[in-house]
This record gives sequence, structure tokens and C-alpha cells, in this order.
Amino acid sequence: MLKTAVRRHRRHSEDGEGEFLWLVSLSDLMILLFVFFVVLFSFAAQKLTASDLKEAAAVLKGVSTKKRDIQEIESALRSAIEKGNLQDEIEFEKKRNSLTIHIKDKVLFQSGQFELNEEGRTLIGRLDETLSGIPEPFSLTIEGHTDDVPISTPTVSDNWDLSVKRSRSVLMALHLSPSLLARTSITGYADQKPRKTAGPGLPLDAVRAANRRVTLKIE
Repeated sequence: MLKTAVRRHRRHSEDGEGEFLWLVSLSDLMILLFVFFVVLFSFAAQKLTASDLKEAAAVLKGVSTKKRDIQEIESALRSAIEKGNLQDEIEFEKKRNSLTIHIKDKVLFQSGQFELNEEGRTLIGRLDETLSGIPEPFSLTIEGHTDDVPISTPTVSDNWDLSVKRSRSVLMALHLSPSLLARTSITGYADQKPRKTAGPGLPLDAVRAANRRVTLKIE
């Protein structure tokens, strides 16, 4: 009699636990429905691109496609630069989902000029394949920077003019698709955004050389 009672109690306990297993499946279903309705709401609120949906799906999986794409872009650019042995002339700055490339002006232009020299055309040609393939939703910004020495020539009115024309020369040397061109901008900052400033142990010539550059921003 006692053994029978124990078996009945055990069966009752097991049946009771089984009754609530369906709640786990229900909670999963509710989460999926919530995500589905959030996506529908986003469609109604704004026009989403395919890359937006791709990134949203990646975030749900815990992986950012933008971070992965930035890593791939940086790797391809570094490989192209190493083939030309130009590592000392180019610097990379990487943040979470953006990449900045600083190219010293002497690699691209003659002093005071804005037309790309032969070495500059070769370098941009090496970078072209990777830069022209930048995927959505990344944008490309090309910035021209000069030092603080005033300039005035028959073709350049001042440092502002020189910085803008240099960034435009780099743009024109790239073969960007119409889609990427719509996400690309050029600008010139003259000497208003220096990377370095003069100080003890830092020669003025070295400071000016570091500040003369073209910067590519992928973000």
C-alpha cells in the first residue's frame, strides 16, 4: 500500500512539471512575434534599405556586420599598401565601426600642387579596388589638409583652395560606383585641423609634414 502511494505521488509530480513545459515554447514565440512587429513598425516609420535589415538581423544574432566589414576593408587596404612598401607614409585609425586613413601629402603631390604625381596615382590605383567596393551603409569622406604656411600661386589662391582641390583630385582618381558616389563627400580644412602641434623636442618641420595630408574616412 505504501509503495503504491509513493508511485502515485511521483507520477503526479512528473505530470505537474510537464504541464508547464509549453510555457518555454510560448515565451520563444512571443519574442519572435515582438521582433517581427518591431520590424513592421520600422518599415512604417521609415524607408529601410536591405543593409539596414541585414544589420538588424546580425545584431539579433549578436554579430555586427559593420564591424566585420570594417575589419575586411582595413585588411584589404593594408595588404595593398604593403605591396607598395608605403607603410611609413600611411596611418590607420580604427574605431568600432569606422576607419580613418591618413596619407602623407608627399606621397601624392609635389609641393604646393594639387594634381596627383606618378607615385600618387599608383597608390590610389592600389587602393581603388577596395575603396570602390565599400558596401552600404558606409560613407566615404575625402579630406584635404595643409600646413600653416600661406600659399598663393597661379593655380591655387590659398591653403583652403589647395586642400579642397587635393581632395577632389583623389576623388577623380577613384572609380566609384554611382551608389558609392551618392555616399561620398570631399572637403578641405586647410590648416584648421592639425594632427600635431609644435612643442619641446618636436621640430616645426616635422609638425608641418605630419599635418600635410589627405584623410579618407569610412564610417
